[in-house]
Amino acid sequence: MKKIEISCVIITNNRKNYLHNCIKSILKQNYELKNIEIIIVNDHVHKFIKENDFKFLKNISFKIINNNKKRFMAECRNIGAMNSIGKYILFIDDDNLLEKNLLKNLVFHFKKNKMSGVIGPTMYDINMRKYLSSQKINLNTSITKSFVFDSFNSLHLSTGVPNVFMIPRKIFNHIRFNSVMLQTYSEPDFSLNLFNKLKLKSFIADDCKVYHQFDSKDFSRQIGNVYPVKAYCLMRNRAMLIKDYGSLNNKLIFSLVYYFPIFFYYCFNAIKFKQYQLLRYYLFGLVDGFRYMLFKILNHNFLNRII
Repeated sequence: MKKIEISCVIITNNRKNYLHNCIKSILKQNYELKNIEIIIVNDHVHKFIKENDFKFLKNISFKIINNNKKRFMAECRNIGAMNSIGKYILFIDDDNLLEKNLLKNLVFHFKKNKMSGVIGPTMYDINMRKYLSSQKINLNTSITKSFVFDSFNSLHLSTGVPNVFMIPRKIFNHIRFNSVMLQTYSEPDFSLNLFNKLKLKSFIADDCKVYHQFDSKDFSRQIGNVYPVKAYCLMRNRAMLIKDYGSLNNKLIFSLVYYFPIFFYYCFNAIKFKQYQLLRYYLFGLVDGFRYMLFKILNHNFLNRII
């Protein structure tokens, strides 16, 4: 068996153009390809991906997993990790391009910083605009604040790392992604759980770069765009996060002061962008969020109606 150091787990929804470009950025890494494997998890249940689509992958180990049931982002990451063998696991959303030194630098940081559990790259959008060096979630409000720093070659503490991030395999033996969260907020949930259980922290590294293929100034994307599941999770999952990791004061302040204003904020912007179909999913998420806050129970009928 080959000695695999890094398993690159790519989650896709049969977006072949994105996927091909993402894989090509892995092939250009300043890292021995013989020590890398690529695992593609395709969550499009009606359009399977075949090995013939990747004839250009000759000098690297790779496998394709086609889900026969919709699993969503969090569970797809679990599936990919469980089928990997590398010492480190890099999770990648398919619409990201990796700078050539990303893998080498991430591994270097893990070897140097023993208290690191998650490390990801600084993020740039399709216009080469830096848009994320760190993020922090306020457990009173559930609001995520993003930071952009000009410093270089340092690590910035972050409450979770979205899109692209690496973990050591040994961590996955103790902690999995919460599949109930589906997608939105699943990375902060993983990082907060990681710190609570193993006291390991999450960071974003200045000397690692990824180019996310979207416009960071596209506000409609932030409210769920045309994706019902994301709109639902934007409301529900923030309540799940506060319930699972917040103090009693955090829970009271969030539920009594902030939750409804956040709901109306999203509704206002959905109307502003004429995305009226999102309103019902925000409402489903709000109701399910309160159910989880009070009883830690979810109404799965809501999710079935969305899917």
